[in-house]
Amino acid sequence: MKFRIIKLAVTIIIIVAIVLFFYHYRDGEIRLIVTGDDMGFSHAANMGCIKSYKEGILTTVEVMVPCESFKEAVELLRENPGIDV
Repeated sequence: MKFRIIKLAVTIIIIVAIVLFFYHYRDGEIRLIVTGDDMGFSHAANMGCIKSYKEGILTTVEVMVPCESFKEAVELLRENPGIDV
């Protein structure tokens, strides 16, 4: 009896997840996340990531902490709070 209840609960959860997934993406739009790598590595990497965010399609960046331009990257990210880090 206990196994049937667990099996039924799992089946219901899976069905609800599938319905929510297709309901959420029913518009058929393709979704894309564009990530910039190595912000903080150099001044050029910092400028490239910020320019790609402001003028392009970049939506998120990865920051390298133990690098020479990390402090500059932090300041640039503070000035651009819309970027996901």
